[in-house]
Amino acid sequence: MGYVRSRFGQLALLTALLLTTLVVFYSHTLPPRGDVHAVSRMKATLLVVDEEKLSSGLRQELGWVEHELQAEQARAQRQKDAEAGRRAQAAAERDERARVEEERRIAEEASRKDSGEKTYKITVPAFNTTTATQHGSLDPSQIVILTASDGKGHNGAIPNIFETTAANRAAYAARHGYHSHFLNISAFALHGAHPVWAKLPAIASTFNAFPDAEWIWWLDLDALITTPAIELTAHLLSPEALAARVLTSEKLTKVTPKHAEASETIRTPPSYDPAEINLVMTQDHNGPNAGSFFIRRSAWTRTFMDTWADPLYVAAGWIGQEQDAVVHMLRHHAAARAHVAFVEQALINAYPGAGRGRLVTHFAGCWVKNECKQRWAETLDGIRKTELKEAEMLAAQEGEVKKV
Repeated sequence: MGYVRSRFGQLALLTALLLTTLVVFYSHTLPPRGDVHAVSRMKATLLVVDEEKLSSGLRQELGWVEHELQAEQARAQRQKDAEAGRRAQAAAERDERARVEEERRIAEEASRKDSGEKTYKITVPAFNTTTATQHGSLDPSQIVILTASDGKGHNGAIPNIFETTAANRAAYAARHGYHSHFLNISAFALHGAHPVWAKLPAIASTFNAFPDAEWIWWLDLDALITTPAIELTAHLLSPEALAARVLTSEKLTKVTPKHAEASETIRTPPSYDPAEINLVMTQDHNGPNAGSFFIRRSAWTRTFMDTWADPLYVAAGWIGQEQDAVVHMLRHHAAARAHVAFVEQALINAYPGAGRGRLVTHFAGCWVKNECKQRWAETLDGIRKTELKEAEMLAAQEGEVKKV
């Protein structure tokens, strides 16, 4: 019995020592929370022990280790998920800050350009009211064809419109000795005004760029010169041509209900002094159309353009914008009517379908029925055929001369 007790005591003492050793071992080897790799290594070390030879206490201890390992893995996964969430949130916050910053930058840029408010104040640069060089008669170099655009609006429906228009007008100008000039209207601060009002500072700037110019032909981007053989002086700008072409006692066509009374009662003068005609326009069923017109350098023109750009007109919200402003001035100011003349639309502002032999074809409103691309292509084809025919005639004439 003493032996048994002694043996039992030894086993108990050995077990106690082993448990104490394991506790000390575990306390020094258990990794900090989250160190999943260290827990895995510890598990691998313990599994080499034959569980069948372990005491129940050791088995419980090993079960605790398994439980702790699973808990650490779960905590590590939660930390990983939380970290991924924090990174996603940080990325979202960075994107939002970038978006807000971009909006702020755009707003500040617009503010710098438009002075931060819609004042509708358009600055029309001053220009000399007489040409730098006096000519006895109109010289071709005193005519400038002006194109001004920012590439926006409805013109995007016409492919390669900038390149085609530039080539068309440059060739026409070179043929007759005129100037062809392009301006980007984005350079002009409009302070809330519709982009069509940019034509006013564009015209004044062109008078300054060409100090010898007497006439500027404003021509919208969506127009093609279809009969390049026509020369502008004989066609319209000489005193004789003006006297013959302008429409006297012409009734203003209706623009909006607001102008109904004007369309019924207001007419152009019964006669004109060609030397006093400073603005030549056309009318369609909507009233004066500012897509193609001629404006002459003069003191009257500078005053008229300053008045035309009146913020009250610009902010009026008229459907026709700057065109309705012209109607307003013609209706209420006889002095304006004495200097603004109308000619037949087909003369300088023909629409598609007006027939052959027209100086220019203006594709105004073609976007309404989505016809711009087709009509533009058809007109270009007609121009090419005309040029080919002219070249053949010229070659034939040169051949006849050589025979003689």
